[in-house]
Amino acid sequence: MFSETIELRGHIIDSLILPKVLDQILTHGANFKIGEITIGQKRADQSFARIEVSAETSDALDELILRLRQHGAEVAERTDAQLAPAPADGVFPPEFYVMTNQQTFVRVDGKEIEVRPTMMDSAIAVDRKGAPREPLNSSTFVKATKS
Repeated sequence: MFSETIELRGHIIDSLILPKVLDQILTHGANFKIGEITIGQKRADQSFARIEVSAETSDALDELILRLRQHGAEVAERTDAQLAPAPADGVFPPEFYVMTNQQTFVRVDGKEIEVRPTMMDSAIAVDRKGAPREPLNSSTFVKATKS
């Protein structure tokens, strides 16, 4: 799965923008997770939603994002994964990212790279060329980040 985080701002509830965006996501065979939502308390207050959108292919995601932009969605800034050197052979750095057995991508030098093999409760090591690989001694690992 490929994913992007979008943000919606403004009168997204009373103008029905939020349900229209969610409907577009689902009707195009994609999935979403609402990461954050703040609803204005007064008539003049604006609302905010941060939504992670996932699609099967990069092309499908790109096409969907173009459609969502027509409703005012903005792509949240994407950043590279934070990397940290292993403090010693066989030792993970503090706050390292533990993988799942699901398809995983890491953003390194502005490019999304698929991690292979995916292995539950393992770390993602990155070689000197920026490619994810199986953890080895004296590796650089992807650190966990708080969203």
